[in-house]
Amino acid sequence: MTAGERTSVSVTIMKREYRVQCGPDEVEALYAAARYLDGRLREVQSAVGEAVGQDRLAIMAMAALNIVNDYLTASDGQAARLRQLTEKISAAPPLA
Repeated sequence: MTAGERTSVSVTIMKREYRVQCGPDEVEALYAAARYLDGRLREVQSAVGEAVGQDRLAIMAMAALNIVNDYLTASDGQAARLRQLTEKISAAPPLA
């Protein structure tokens, strides 16, 4: 494939199949993201029971909120770790 080409990928989320376009180098990440999303949606659904219509949208919104929270929490943790390492490096004595 040449630069800029897209490939069509089929993913299943909550027992529904979706066709998504992505770059050839993004296929594995897309599959992983779909598996992660499906898992989080199923977690929320198991907590509230089987849902249809608007309830299904609410489950998707709650799963999305949980995913964003996971992302932001991980980002904050990485930022804190980076600050700790920077402080250690700054406090280290200079090399000869």
